[in-house]
Amino acid sequence: MTFRPWQKGIYFFGFLFSEALDTILLRSFQECSRYMSPTQISNFLDGAIRNRISVRLIAEQHIALSRALKNPLEEHNITHNGIVNMKCSPSDMVRMCGSFVGELCEATLGTSPPLVINGHEDAAFPCVPSLVRIITR
Repeated sequence: MTFRPWQKGIYFFGFLFSEALDTILLRSFQECSRYMSPTQISNFLDGAIRNRISVRLIAEQHIALSRALKNPLEEHNITHNGIVNMKCSPSDMVRMCGSFVGELCEATLGTSPPLVINGHEDAAFPCVPSLVRIITR
């Protein structure tokens, strides 16, 4: 199978934005505490996080659209336009993140508060679920 250079780049971008790289970056930032004040670190990290989210969003969209071109009939490609879920349910997202946070509470505190969702639970709209997860965690 022959790969074009941009196809090889997709796999590289996939690694760049993986959780493994996040761990490597976190350890690097921990080392900075010896050389920078807490305010400098905070300002640097705020900018770095905004930039990383922006670049990650663009790269993930490129990767998702490239994969969709390769497999246009996948079920995922019907409900998504790249990484944009065209029928994202806010209540499902809140339940998913609430479950994650509930497990953390149970593990660290031994209990967790109940999750109550009030409103239009059947509402759906286009959004990027990974950004919602970042905001709600």
